[in-house]
Amino acid sequence: MKTKILIGKLYKFKKQWRVRKAKRVADLMNRVINSDRFKQEVLGYEFTDRRYRPSSSEEYQEINDNEEIYEILMKGNEQDSNEGEDHTWKLHIKLGRGLRQVGRREGNLIITQNWFFKKPENEKEIAAHWFHEYSHVLGFHHDFERTDRRPDSVPYGLGTIVKRVLENP
Repeated sequence: MKTKILIGKLYKFKKQWRVRKAKRVADLMNRVINSDRFKQEVLGYEFTDRRYRPSSSEEYQEINDNEEIYEILMKGNEQDSNEGEDHTWKLHIKLGRGLRQVGRREGNLIITQNWFFKKPENEKEIAAHWFHEYSHVLGFHHDFERTDRRPDSVPYGLGTIVKRVLENP
C-alpha cells in the first residue's frame, strides 16, 4: 500500500506563492516516501538513536530493526492519534518567526521559520525538514543538545536520506 503525504492545514500562508511552494514540497515528499530508493536508504542507514514511543503516555522504546522503522513511517500512525494505520501523513504547517533554527514541532503542528521557507529554490531542504519534524509526530525522538548520537538519530537520519534521494534519484 502506498503512503500518501497530504497538506492538512497551512497557517500564516497568506500569499499564494507560499501555498504553491508548500504543495510542491508535498509532491516531492510523496515521490520520496514511495520510492524504492527511500526504502533501501532507510533499511541500510546506521541510525545511532532509535528512540520511539507510539503515545506520549508510554515509555520510549529502542527500535533495533530498520524494517520496523520503515514500517512505522509508511503506516503514518501519528503519536496520540486514534486514526490508526491510515498510510497517510497529514501535514499541519505554520510559518514561524524569530528563531534561528529552521523549525520545530508542537504536537502535530510543524513550525517552519519564515526566513527558511522564503529562500528561493529550497524545496528539497524543506522536504527534508518536514520529514524530520513529521518523524517526531510519528513518535521518534532525538537529543535536544548536540550529542554524538543526534546527527544519526531517526529524525536527523531521515533528513539526510531525503536530501540524498532528492539529489540523486
